[in-house]
Amino acid sequence: MEEIFTNDKNDKSQISAYVQKAKQKESYSCFSELTLANVDAYLQSKYFSGVDEEIRLRWKMVTTITDVRMNIHYVSFKNEYLNNDLRQHIPLAKLMYFYLIDRKRMSVTDMFLFDDLTHPSQIEQDPTCLNGYCIRFNDHQRLRGAFYSIIPGNYEIIWRLKVVKISDSTEKWGTLSHCFANPDFGTPCCKTFYSPRRGKSKWLPEMEKKNGWCLQSIGTFVVFETSTVYFSIRLHMTPYWAYAIYCDYVELKVVEYNNSNYLSNNT
Repeated sequence: MEEIFTNDKNDKSQISAYVQKAKQKESYSCFSELTLANVDAYLQSKYFSGVDEEIRLRWKMVTTITDVRMNIHYVSFKNEYLNNDLRQHIPLAKLMYFYLIDRKRMSVTDMFLFDDLTHPSQIEQDPTCLNGYCIRFNDHQRLRGAFYSIIPGNYEIIWRLKVVKISDSTEKWGTLSHCFANPDFGTPCCKTFYSPRRGKSKWLPEMEKKNGWCLQSIGTFVVFETSTVYFSIRLHMTPYWAYAIYCDYVELKVVEYNNSNYLSNNT
Protein backbone atom coordinates (compact mmCIF):
# COMPACT_ATOMS: atom_id res chain seq x y z
CA MET A 1 0.00 0.00 0.00
CA GLU A 2 2.98 2.36 0.45
CA GLU A 3 3.11 3.01 -3.30
CA ILE A 4 -0.08 5.08 -3.18
CA PHE A 5 1.32 7.52 -0.59
CA THR A 6 2.83 10.22 -2.77
CA ASN A 7 2.68 13.95 -3.34
CA ASP A 8 2.02 13.36 -7.04
CA LYS A 9 -1.34 14.47 -8.37
CA ASN A 10 -3.44 13.36 -11.31
CA ASP A 11 -4.16 15.98 -13.95
CA LYS A 12 -7.90 16.60 -13.69
CA SER A 13 -8.12 19.36 -16.29
CA GLN A 14 -9.35 17.13 -19.11
CA ILE A 15 -11.86 15.27 -16.98
CA SER A 16 -13.22 18.53 -15.50
CA ALA A 17 -13.70 19.95 -18.98
CA TYR A 18 -15.47 16.76 -20.08
CA VAL A 19 -17.86 16.86 -17.11
CA GLN A 20 -18.77 20.51 -17.64
CA LYS A 21 -19.33 20.01 -21.36
CA ALA A 22 -21.49 16.93 -20.76
CA LYS A 23 -23.62 18.81 -18.24
CA GLN A 24 -24.29 21.54 -20.78
CA LYS A 25 -25.17 19.14 -23.59
CA GLU A 26 -27.25 16.50 -21.81
CA SER A 27 -30.36 16.59 -19.66
CA TYR A 28 -30.18 15.34 -16.10
CA SER A 29 -32.95 12.89 -17.00
CA CYS A 30 -30.28 10.70 -18.63
CA PHE A 31 -28.82 10.15 -15.15
CA SER A 32 -31.95 8.52 -13.76
CA GLU A 33 -29.90 5.56 -12.56
CA LEU A 34 -28.08 7.78 -10.10
CA THR A 35 -29.01 10.41 -7.57
CA LEU A 36 -28.33 14.03 -8.51
CA ALA A 37 -25.53 14.14 -5.93
CA ASN A 38 -23.30 11.77 -7.90
CA VAL A 39 -23.87 12.94 -11.45
CA ASP A 40 -20.24 14.11 -11.48
CA ALA A 41 -19.05 10.65 -10.42
CA TYR A 42 -21.13 9.08 -13.18
CA LEU A 43 -19.73 11.44 -15.83
CA GLN A 44 -16.17 10.98 -14.61
CA SER A 45 -16.54 7.22 -14.84
CA LYS A 46 -18.07 7.64 -18.28
CA TYR A 47 -14.99 9.65 -19.24
CA PHE A 48 -12.67 6.79 -18.28
CA SER A 49 -14.70 4.30 -20.28
CA GLY A 50 -14.53 6.49 -23.39
CA VAL A 51 -10.89 7.61 -23.56
CA ASP A 52 -8.12 5.56 -25.07
CA GLU A 53 -5.71 3.34 -23.12
CA GLU A 54 -2.85 5.84 -23.20
CA ILE A 55 -4.88 8.51 -21.39
CA ARG A 56 -6.25 6.03 -18.86
CA LEU A 57 -2.77 4.80 -17.99
CA ARG A 58 -1.70 8.33 -17.05
CA TRP A 59 -3.92 8.09 -13.99
CA LYS A 60 -2.31 6.60 -10.90
CA MET A 61 -3.51 5.60 -7.46
CA VAL A 62 -2.41 8.51 -5.28
CA THR A 63 -3.20 9.87 -1.84
CA THR A 64 -1.34 11.34 1.13
CA ILE A 65 -0.79 10.05 4.65
CA THR A 66 -2.64 13.09 6.02
CA ASP A 67 -5.64 12.42 3.77
CA VAL A 68 -5.86 8.81 4.94
CA ARG A 69 -5.45 9.71 8.59
CA MET A 70 -8.13 12.41 8.55
CA ASN A 71 -10.66 10.72 6.25
CA ILE A 72 -10.35 6.97 6.71
CA HIS A 73 -13.77 5.50 7.41
CA TYR A 74 -14.85 2.08 8.63
CA VAL A 75 -18.14 0.29 8.09
CA SER A 76 -17.97 -2.56 10.62
CA PHE A 77 -16.01 -0.67 13.28
CA LYS A 78 -17.10 2.37 15.26
CA ASN A 79 -15.81 5.59 13.74
CA GLU A 80 -16.94 7.86 16.57
CA TYR A 81 -13.94 6.85 18.67
CA LEU A 82 -11.59 8.12 15.97
CA ASN A 83 -11.33 11.79 16.93
CA ASN A 84 -8.74 14.05 15.32
CA ASP A 85 -6.22 13.53 18.13
CA LEU A 86 -6.36 9.74 17.85
CA ARG A 87 -6.16 9.91 14.07
CA GLN A 88 -2.88 11.81 14.39
CA HIS A 89 -1.27 9.43 16.90
CA ILE A 90 -2.48 5.94 15.96
CA PRO A 91 0.19 4.21 13.84
CA LEU A 92 -0.69 4.41 10.15
CA ALA A 93 -0.12 0.65 9.80
CA LYS A 94 -2.83 0.03 12.40
CA LEU A 95 -5.33 2.31 10.64
CA MET A 96 -4.63 0.54 7.35
CA TYR A 97 -4.81 -2.92 8.93
CA PHE A 98 -8.32 -2.30 10.24
CA TYR A 99 -9.32 -0.74 6.90
CA LEU A 100 -8.27 -3.89 5.05
CA ILE A 101 -10.05 -6.31 7.41
CA ASP A 102 -13.15 -4.10 7.68
CA ARG A 103 -16.19 -5.87 6.19
CA LYS A 104 -17.64 -3.09 4.05
CA ARG A 105 -21.22 -4.30 3.94
CA MET A 106 -24.50 -2.38 3.78
CA SER A 107 -27.90 -3.92 4.37
CA VAL A 108 -30.65 -3.22 1.88
CA THR A 109 -32.70 -1.71 4.72
CA ASP A 110 -30.07 1.04 5.00
CA MET A 111 -30.26 1.95 1.30
CA PHE A 112 -32.55 4.29 -0.63
CA LEU A 113 -35.41 2.27 -2.11
CA PHE A 114 -37.29 3.55 -5.15
CA ASP A 115 -40.42 1.41 -5.18
CA ASP A 116 -43.24 0.59 -7.54
CA LEU A 117 -46.52 1.76 -6.04
CA THR A 118 -48.62 -0.86 -7.82
CA HIS A 119 -46.57 -3.87 -6.75
CA PRO A 120 -44.31 -2.63 -3.92
CA SER A 121 -41.36 -4.59 -2.62
CA GLN A 122 -41.70 -6.47 0.66
CA ILE A 123 -39.42 -6.35 3.69
CA GLU A 124 -39.21 -9.80 5.25
CA GLN A 125 -37.53 -11.16 8.36
CA ASP A 126 -34.65 -13.59 7.88
CA PRO A 127 -32.30 -14.37 10.78
CA THR A 128 -29.51 -15.28 8.34
CA CYS A 129 -29.44 -11.76 6.86
CA LEU A 130 -27.02 -9.00 7.81
CA ASN A 131 -29.47 -7.19 10.10
CA GLY A 132 -32.25 -9.76 10.22
CA TYR A 133 -34.21 -8.41 7.24
CA CYS A 134 -34.19 -8.70 3.46
CA ILE A 135 -36.17 -7.18 0.59
CA ARG A 136 -38.23 -9.15 -1.89
CA PHE A 137 -38.54 -7.51 -5.30
CA ASN A 138 -41.92 -7.79 -6.99
CA ASP A 139 -41.76 -5.37 -9.91
CA HIS A 140 -39.66 -2.39 -11.03
CA GLN A 141 -37.52 -1.46 -8.02
CA ARG A 142 -34.22 0.32 -7.48
CA LEU A 143 -31.81 0.34 -4.57
CA ARG A 144 -29.08 2.95 -4.19
CA GLY A 145 -26.41 3.73 -1.64
CA ALA A 146 -22.80 4.77 -1.13
CA PHE A 147 -19.58 3.84 0.66
CA TYR A 148 -17.62 6.84 1.89
CA SER A 149 -13.90 7.68 2.10
CA ILE A 150 -12.73 4.74 -0.02
CA ILE A 151 -8.96 4.98 -0.46
CA PRO A 152 -7.18 4.20 -3.76
CA GLY A 153 -7.06 0.55 -4.72
CA ASN A 154 -8.76 -2.28 -6.58
CA TYR A 155 -12.25 -3.20 -5.40
CA GLU A 156 -14.98 -5.72 -6.14
CA ILE A 157 -18.72 -5.08 -5.65
CA ILE A 158 -20.77 -8.10 -4.52
CA TRP A 159 -24.51 -8.54 -3.85
CA ARG A 160 -25.98 -11.26 -1.63
CA LEU A 161 -29.08 -12.50 -3.43
CA LYS A 162 -31.55 -15.35 -3.36
CA VAL A 163 -33.83 -16.49 -6.19
CA VAL A 164 -36.91 -18.58 -5.45
CA LYS A 165 -39.26 -20.08 -8.02
CA ILE A 166 -42.82 -19.22 -7.00
CA SER A 167 -44.89 -20.39 -9.98
CA ASP A 168 -44.85 -22.05 -13.39
CA SER A 169 -45.86 -18.83 -15.08
CA THR A 170 -45.25 -18.58 -18.82
CA GLU A 171 -45.34 -14.78 -18.83
CA LYS A 172 -43.71 -13.65 -22.07
CA TRP A 173 -41.66 -10.84 -20.51
CA GLY A 174 -38.32 -11.60 -18.90
CA THR A 175 -36.37 -10.12 -16.02
CA LEU A 176 -33.66 -7.50 -16.40
CA SER A 177 -31.23 -6.55 -13.65
CA HIS A 178 -28.76 -3.65 -13.92
CA CYS A 179 -25.98 -3.28 -11.34
CA PHE A 180 -23.69 -0.24 -11.15
CA ALA A 181 -20.75 1.08 -9.12
CA ASN A 182 -19.19 4.51 -9.72
CA PRO A 183 -16.39 6.09 -7.66
CA ASP A 184 -15.73 9.83 -7.63
CA PHE A 185 -12.33 9.24 -9.22
CA GLY A 186 -12.04 5.84 -10.85
CA THR A 187 -13.29 3.42 -13.46
CA PRO A 188 -16.95 2.37 -13.64
CA CYS A 189 -18.34 -1.07 -12.95
CA CYS A 190 -21.54 -2.24 -14.59
CA LYS A 191 -23.15 -5.60 -15.22
CA THR A 192 -26.52 -6.60 -16.65
CA PHE A 193 -28.32 -9.90 -16.11
CA TYR A 194 -31.17 -10.82 -18.43
CA SER A 195 -33.39 -13.89 -18.17
CA PRO A 196 -35.96 -14.07 -20.97
CA ARG A 197 -38.63 -16.72 -20.99
CA ARG A 198 -36.99 -18.08 -24.10
CA GLY A 199 -33.35 -17.34 -24.71
CA LYS A 200 -29.75 -18.30 -24.07
CA SER A 201 -29.36 -16.47 -20.77
CA LYS A 202 -30.50 -18.54 -17.80
CA TRP A 203 -29.38 -16.32 -14.93
CA LEU A 204 -32.53 -16.71 -12.79
CA PRO A 205 -32.86 -20.49 -13.24
CA GLU A 206 -29.16 -20.90 -12.46
CA MET A 207 -29.47 -18.76 -9.34
CA GLU A 208 -32.58 -20.67 -8.24
CA LYS A 209 -30.73 -24.00 -8.50
CA LYS A 210 -28.26 -22.81 -5.86
CA ASN A 211 -31.12 -23.31 -3.41
CA GLY A 212 -30.51 -20.40 -1.04
CA TRP A 213 -28.46 -17.29 -0.57
CA CYS A 214 -25.48 -16.78 -2.84
CA LEU A 215 -22.98 -14.05 -3.66
CA GLN A 216 -23.20 -12.42 -7.09
CA SER A 217 -20.11 -10.48 -8.14
CA ILE A 218 -20.72 -7.46 -10.36
CA GLY A 219 -17.06 -7.02 -11.22
CA THR A 220 -13.97 -5.09 -10.19
CA PHE A 221 -12.98 -1.45 -10.62
CA VAL A 222 -10.20 0.99 -9.75
CA VAL A 223 -10.30 3.91 -7.33
CA PHE A 224 -7.53 6.42 -8.15
CA GLU A 225 -8.07 8.97 -5.38
CA THR A 226 -10.04 8.94 -2.13
CA SER A 227 -13.65 8.69 -3.27
CA THR A 228 -17.23 8.04 -2.40
CA VAL A 229 -18.32 4.89 -4.24
CA TYR A 230 -21.96 5.06 -5.37
CA PHE A 231 -23.77 1.83 -6.19
CA SER A 232 -27.21 0.85 -7.39
CA ILE A 233 -29.22 -2.13 -8.51
CA ARG A 234 -32.31 -1.87 -10.70
CA LEU A 235 -34.68 -4.70 -11.49
CA HIS A 236 -37.32 -4.88 -14.20
CA MET A 237 -39.65 -7.80 -13.76
CA THR A 238 -43.37 -8.45 -14.09
CA PRO A 239 -45.37 -9.26 -10.96
CA TYR A 240 -46.45 -12.48 -12.70
CA TRP A 241 -42.92 -13.70 -13.36
CA ALA A 242 -42.07 -17.21 -12.14
CA TYR A 243 -39.28 -16.10 -9.81
CA ALA A 244 -38.94 -13.93 -6.73
CA ILE A 245 -35.65 -12.13 -6.06
CA TYR A 246 -34.52 -11.46 -2.51
CA CYS A 247 -31.69 -9.10 -1.61
CA ASP A 248 -29.75 -8.99 1.67
CA TYR A 249 -26.73 -6.68 1.36
CA VAL A 250 -24.02 -5.30 -0.87
CA GLU A 251 -20.32 -5.64 -0.06
CA LEU A 252 -17.33 -3.62 -1.23
CA LYS A 253 -14.28 -5.85 -1.10
CA VAL A 254 -10.62 -4.94 -1.43
CA VAL A 255 -8.96 -7.16 -4.04
CA GLU A 256 -5.37 -7.51 -5.21
CA TYR A 257 -6.00 -7.17 -8.92
CA ASN A 258 -8.47 -5.39 -11.16
CA ASN A 259 -9.80 -7.74 -13.86
CA SER A 260 -12.26 -5.29 -15.39
CA ASN A 261 -12.03 -4.00 -18.95
CA TYR A 262 -10.58 -0.73 -17.71
CA LEU A 263 -6.90 -0.35 -16.81
CA SER A 264 -6.37 -4.07 -16.55
CA ASN A 265 -2.60 -3.51 -16.54
CA ASN A 266 -2.62 -0.97 -13.69
CA THR A 267 -2.45 -3.04 -10.48
